[in-house]
Amino acid sequence: MINKHNISRDEIAEAMKSEFGFNRKLCLDIVNDIIEIIIEGLQSDNTVKIHNFGTFKLNNKKSRIGRNPKTKKEYN
Repeated sequence: MINKHNISRDEIAEAMKSEFGFNRKLCLDIVNDIIEIIIEGLQSDNTVKIHNFGTFKLNNKKSRIGRNPKTKKEYN
């Protein structure tokens, strides 16, 4: 299994392929479908709970000024 904090869709699909023996395209389609379902749930309810997995929530934050560290130019 993969032990990383950040993981790509391709890495998830590859892990599914290794674990279950499905072809890569099917695994990638499944991953994309799951992510799309989560996005749709967030858009409608701002929260998606997946039992025994976790909760996805949208957090609204105040905007802040960004700065280019090299030029010190500010961006809104």
